[in-house]
Amino acid sequence: MLLRITTVSVISSLTFACAAGSDDGTSSTAGGGVAWTTVTGAGGASAGGSHNDGGGGRGTGGSGEGGRPTTSGGGGAGGGPREADRALLLGVGARSVLTGTFDSQNGWTTGTLTGGSLDRPAITMRGQNDAVAMFRNAGNLAFTTFDGSGWSATANVGGSITTRATPALVSNSATAFAVFHGDNFLHYFSAYTASFNPSNESVGSPQSFGPSAGSIALLGSDVVIAYAGSDGDLYDQRRSGGVWQTGSAHGLGDVVALTPAIVTLDSNQLLVVYVHEVTQAVTFTIGTGSVWSTATAIADALTVDPVALTALPGGKAMAAFRGTDGQAYAMTFDVAPTPIWSAPLPIASPNPTTPSTPAVAPGVGSQEAELAFVDAATGAASHVRWSGSSWSTPTLVGGSGLTGVAIATLP
Repeated sequence: MLLRITTVSVISSLTFACAAGSDDGTSSTAGGGVAWTTVTGAGGASAGGSHNDGGGGRGTGGSGEGGRPTTSGGGGAGGGPREADRALLLGVGARSVLTGTFDSQNGWTTGTLTGGSLDRPAITMRGQNDAVAMFRNAGNLAFTTFDGSGWSATANVGGSITTRATPALVSNSATAFAVFHGDNFLHYFSAYTASFNPSNESVGSPQSFGPSAGSIALLGSDVVIAYAGSDGDLYDQRRSGGVWQTGSAHGLGDVVALTPAIVTLDSNQLLVVYVHEVTQAVTFTIGTGSVWSTATAIADALTVDPVALTALPGGKAMAAFRGTDGQAYAMTFDVAPTPIWSAPLPIASPNPTTPSTPAVAPGVGSQEAELAFVDAATGAASHVRWSGSSWSTPTLVGGSGLTGVAIATLP
């Protein structure tokens, strides 16, 4: 299979292998055999088209999410929360869609929308009172928008536009950009301002494809997507001046058929995290779009699920993942003075089990990061906050029967 990254010009998951272990709050050797210390706290109808990376069987794949929200100027109006004090959430289940709005003064306010999905949703913020969320709804590529007072009714991007997995979103202050995986395993691109235009543009010509959905990030005035190819390689591909460039193979040949995660760091470098096909080791590489570092396994981190990844200020990042024991974990990354990952840590004590990859976003207020997850025991969405040294105690957001969640902030 192949993994590929694509970039677009704009006028722009990770599991930790963990054997069931002690949740009594001190330490455990669960998780890749290392000790840790707990802390409290479609595409539309389209002709087939061949991929320019070669053939190969198109297997089924997981879903992923990607995207880094961009900072928008100006504070909140009318005494509301500042931009940096708001987080938005979308949770989905087979028959339910949960919306959530958070500020550090009032906590969570929730609502519901029609629809449902077994694939995780995606969400991005263009401003404090402006967000777009997307999810797979009965096979259709569905979306909803936030205007500061509430969410719009669920609608389809187009009558014949479908997707087989989780879409990925990223935005600047004007436009939300999406990449999604058609039922035909081809990759499609969409952009939303006041409406979708384009709504299902082919990624590349011949059109790129792979076993799983891609993820998306901004790089200057371009958009970059990363995805696994059917030949087992990692790819990046760029859209510049409205034209998709030829995808670039990384020559790895060991990428599992799961969506890789990609974000842009403050250093203007791209960080990609993927799963090694044989060892299941979480592996990362850093690059500028043309030159990439040697792919390196993250110590004691294994996964069979996609990675959730977000960039943080100061050249940092956070990855969240579902361990092979079904529990939720996270770890931080710092690019300077040399790229280094912290040890994976449980997000709570006792650590919750979850049916899907948690979601992460830059922190609001005084916090460094926000993490949302579905509690497998209740089917409800919950929220924890990273202070830079420990997680807060989980807070119930709401919902029932949920299977996936997405969270977004303006860092």
